[in-house]
Amino acid sequence: MSVSFTMPETIMRHCVGLAHRADADAVNALRLELYRQAREFRLLRPEQLVWNGCHDDGAVAAGWDVDGRLIATMQSRIVPTRARAEEKLGISVALDESWFPAAILSRAATARGHGRSGLNSVLRWHMLRAAQAWGCRSLLGLVYADAPRLNLMRALGYRFQSPEHVWDDEVEPIQPPLLAYLAAADFSAALATFETTAAEPIASFPWRGPALVIPG
Repeated sequence: MSVSFTMPETIMRHCVGLAHRADADAVNALRLELYRQAREFRLLRPEQLVWNGCHDDGAVAAGWDVDGRLIATMQSRIVPTRARAEEKLGISVALDESWFPAAILSRAATARGHGRSGLNSVLRWHMLRAAQAWGCRSLLGLVYADAPRLNLMRALGYRFQSPEHVWDDEVEPIQPPLLAYLAAADFSAALATFETTAAEPIASFPWRGPALVIPG
């Protein structure tokens, strides 16, 4: 059964929460805008970015500004095995099964002019908390060499590996793709780092609406 949320009676303003069906167009527009302008890759299959408004294949969270405009989004999903992780990421994953189940964070996008809002960190903090509550053994993501967020990810405890094989047909890499992975043993330290470095945006963009539970 597909899980979706209808438009709340109160407009979401200056907060984060689960995106609802009425946000699908805004989520998709933001993804497409940012991915088409990316310097790390060339977008080949824009239709694969489209979200249908349901949370059955992953939880889609968002951030809204004071005027109720959706200005940030991120998706998370659970993968039970390495094979499933490779299927979703489109790259080979050189991790044994002790790293699974894992949560994959993807589809991150923040509107131009809001890069310093801290919303990416706020959403990632909530996703990490949800992955920890779920009992995930790791957090995975696909990043690209020289991406600005690599320094922050290293500070959080992420490690990186260059995949031996890449078959993702969604994009054509310009920079080499990397698998980013964070062990469950480092979740608490990463959360503490966020709570220090992103304390202000975490406080100023509170979570509203249904709790974040990653489907899996």
